[in-house]
Amino acid sequence: MIVQVKRRRRKKRIVILGGGFGGVYAAIHLEKLLARQSAVEISLVSRDNFFLFTPMLHEIAASDLEITNIVNPLRKLLRKVEVLVGEVNEIDLPNKRVLISRGYRNHSQEIDYDHLVIALGSITNFYDIPGLIDLAVPMKSLRDAIQLRAQILRHLEEANFECNPAERQSLLTFVVAGGGFAGVETVAALNDFVREALPFYPALGEDLLRVMLVHSGPAILPELGESLGRYSEKVLEKRGVEIRLNTRGQEPDREQSFLSRWCGNSIAHAGVDGGNRAQSHHCFASVCKGARPITRKRILASSRLAQRVGRGGLCVCAGHQKSG
Repeated sequence: MIVQVKRRRRKKRIVILGGGFGGVYAAIHLEKLLARQSAVEISLVSRDNFFLFTPMLHEIAASDLEITNIVNPLRKLLRKVEVLVGEVNEIDLPNKRVLISRGYRNHSQEIDYDHLVIALGSITNFYDIPGLIDLAVPMKSLRDAIQLRAQILRHLEEANFECNPAERQSLLTFVVAGGGFAGVETVAALNDFVREALPFYPALGEDLLRVMLVHSGPAILPELGESLGRYSEKVLEKRGVEIRLNTRGQEPDREQSFLSRWCGNSIAHAGVDGGNRAQSHHCFASVCKGARPITRKRILASSRLAQRVGRGGLCVCAGHQKSG
């Protein structure tokens, strides 16, 4: 007598790379859409085990909100999705496999998939300015916002007991690079935060404070159009923010920490040393974003990408990249 053993059919697996807006909302939609499909499983790979509402990062930096107000645990948000916390190291398209590393020991794990959604987001574009990546503070993650707030408070303390007028002015000069949504929101929140904190430091006054927004274009907030951008400039200037348009950065000077030289007619005499230098211990980068290296290397560089989309189980939701 021959006994037939029926093999259990393997579930179709959808793997989503990225725990930001693109990845999480794709998971939420698929979770609802495939709620009754027992033959399908969904896995989401994220660097963190929480979803971060990045548009409010500047409010964390300015102490307007608590951290818990802008984070949501992924496992609580996605009850029927397998959440894998780790870094995406490699995407093997021909074999439909993703290699990730997990934990502080970087344990390697291979994940097979039938359908792949790439939503790895973007990284800050420093425009290949030498030294800027080491000296500027980006505004991209929760850690960045916390670091920015701590750094502002630390330099307020230093400026309060600093005897050298030039060094004190440098400590109280804050520069935000990038006039898009993130840059404008950051400079506005930073300006309010510092001005509200100054009365608690007896040796400091608003006459010593300089908050500057540097933008490479002719108007800030280009996404909203020129008229709204001009209106926003007037509002910021009334609140004490200096705005420098059509201005690009050059290599920072480590002796002057975060910012040394911003070239352009509008800032030619802005430096406290009387030249074309804005001495500052703070430069916060909110410039446009570029796609993550693994996305460019493994996916966007593939000449067969167009043929794969729609018939090979691949969906790309890469971060927006803007040349400049």
